[in-house]
Amino acid sequence: MIRRKTTFLTATALAFAGMLFGASPAHAEVTETVGTVVAIYPDPGNHFVFSLSKPGRCGNVHFHIDRSQSNAKEVIALVLMTYATKEQMGVSVKDCAKDDRGNILDGRNIISHGWVRR
Repeated sequence: MIRRKTTFLTATALAFAGMLFGASPAHAEVTETVGTVVAIYPDPGNHFVFSLSKPGRCGNVHFHIDRSQSNAKEVIALVLMTYATKEQMGVSVKDCAKDDRGNILDGRNIISHGWVRR
């Protein structure tokens, strides 16, 4: 019984220390970027690509959403609407585009969703 408590306390202490000292979480950090849509690129592949007036966390103004993502149609409609009305939109960047080895490509931002606020 004492051994189980010690193991649990050790695991809890290690997890807490990891949170305090910046150990990377199990999921990627999601960041937000807000800007005006300045260009739209209907990519022939499986991504819809657009550019915002401000760069995302990956260092580029290009943002991608995978068309197979469940909310892709809604995000694409949002991009088209904000482009037509010149309103600002926000996006949540979930990752940076990577090659087969996991190296970050030219700073393209992969998004999970978008929004408009007044």
